[in-house]
Amino acid sequence: MKESAGYPGGRQSALEGQLLYLDPQSLTRDCIGRWFDAELDEYDVVLLGDPAALDDRSLDPGAIRAIVFNAGVECMASDLVVDWLARLRKRLPDAPVIVLSSLEDRSEIIDGFGLGIRGYIPTSLTPDVVVEAVRLICAGGTFAPVSLASLGGSSAETNRQTS
Repeated sequence: MKESAGYPGGRQSALEGQLLYLDPQSLTRDCIGRWFDAELDEYDVVLLGDPAALDDRSLDPGAIRAIVFNAGVECMASDLVVDWLARLRKRLPDAPVIVLSSLEDRSEIIDGFGLGIRGYIPTSLTPDVVVEAVRLICAGGTFAPVSLASLGGSSAETNRQTS
């Protein structure tokens, strides 16, 4: 795991590429970043506090398996989320974006997919489900919580879509 300013002791290479973790809050960025690094050891986890940090890095777009963006309590229509997603798409157009959110609302999930994300993970999910959802998206799938399916559609349709 490496942070934009450098992370002591971080791995220098990964078996299956990089997972970028974008979080504007230092505490959650460090804590969740360390957890991702431990649980998703097949990826190099890179911590970023802002999409602008991408400009300071030389990244191999082909090595990036996904970008996890912790939107916290921001809604999908907020200026911050819309701006950051646009900046991510501009810099890394082929990297799937996963939103980690404290909001679990059908309209938020639909809005997120409308903005081009490939996964919407509420923080209410258990850690093992979060890890498997990230792996699914890194492998080319999409993910939305089953609660979306219960509001329209089937869970099989919601969780097994691939690009």
